Amino acid sequence: MQARGLYHVGAREYDPRTGRWLQRDPIDVASGDPNLYRYCGNDPINTGDDGGTQQRPKQPTTNNRSSERTKIILGKIPPQKPVQPKDSRWTQPKGYPGPTVVQGPNGPIIWDPNIHIELWVAAHYPTIMALIRKAYAITYKYFPEGTKGMHGGPADAFRHCVWACLVQRELGDFGYQHVVVDHENPSAVWAKGSWDDTYSPMDLANDEVGRQCAKQKNKSCEQACLEALKRGELYVLPKRYWKK
Repeated sequence: MQARGLYHVGAREYDPRTGRWLQRDPIDVASGDPNLYRYCGNDPINTGDDGGTQQRPKQPTTNNRSSERTKIILGKIPPQKPVQPKDSRWTQPKGYPGPTVVQGPNGPIIWDPNIHIELWVAAHYPTIMALIRKAYAITYKYFPEGTKGMHGGPADAFRHCVWACLVQRELGDFGYQHVVVDHENPSAVWAKGSWDDTYSPMDLANDEVGRQCAKQKNKSCEQACLEALKRGELYVLPKRYWKK
């Protein structure tokens, strides 16, 4: 992309702000569109025009469109740090004790040693959900839906970094532990926790990067995690585990 905010595409320049070419179609009416400045018949979601002269815009796959958009926005993403399924550096969090029966003043009662966590999460639930939505919104700015690696790849790593950073800043250490880390803990019902031998180690690794990014007070979580991505400091699985 040039300094003017335009994309040079083959024979013409494209302005993403207006969704139009700046020059007439070099093949004129042979394009099949009477509007010689319109891009892809006003259907850029389902069609493409790599050269700016295409008579009948091709139908690229969703994954190709997403990959190309990511390259345009981010440039070339360097290799990230490797993490493997069942990686011993990041293991399943220790389980929480379950409810027990204790003797109360009027007889046996059920005591839940985690009740303080459950009540705290319930009280902060609107904030937690807002932070999840914000993390996804930031991720989709750089990695459109359909991007390969949305699970297991750079997009997944970036999202976890941003989410962990946001939670750490907004809800502190307690929130980070019981919202972010506990999401990988099967015994943490308040965080809908579960453990996946393939993807959970990677999630925990990027969560920790996000926690460290939260300490960069002069930067937003988006900026701090984006810089970590561009430095190759996030963690990704081998490509055979990447999913959309």
